[in-house]
Amino acid sequence: MVDTSTKAGGCRLDLAYCSGAERSAPDPLRMACIAIVPMVVRCGNGREVGIVARGGDNGCLLVVDDDPEISTAIADYFQRHGYDVDTAWRFSDARAFLSTNGYDALITDINLPDGSGFDLLPLCTRWTGCRAIVISGQMDGDMAARAFEMGACAALSKPLSLRALREALQPQPSPTP
Repeated sequence: MVDTSTKAGGCRLDLAYCSGAERSAPDPLRMACIAIVPMVVRCGNGREVGIVARGGDNGCLLVVDDDPEISTAIADYFQRHGYDVDTAWRFSDARAFLSTNGYDALITDINLPDGSGFDLLPLCTRWTGCRAIVISGQMDGDMAARAFEMGACAALSKPLSLRALREALQPQPSPTP
């Protein structure tokens, strides 16, 4: 296994390249069948801020929820369906991810400990083609209307149907005149 460290949004990003069968050569470019495994992102003070996983073919998602069980379940589901998935558990960490990376979609809880998922929507929609989905355990008509006004393509209530969440990410056909 080869560990590398980089900086992303003021945080240390630890990545591991693993060939399945460890090789003596530390050069990840010379390893056969490289798989990139999920790694934890930590800030300078050692606080875990999320998880980064790469290797999918369907696009890159950012999942933001302060409940690690929910964000992990969503991330695992989409990874199994061929997506690269980053997770963040706080607004500030999600903002750092969005300011340094391009995403195909953002799935965010509205109520985060240090901010509102609504405030992440403008950061997502600045990327061409980025779709935003808001989720909440207290979703009501006003929240959904605000999400749509801010550019979200869906507003879903918890508990979530992962299948419905995946369907919401699919591009909708344009109406024909």
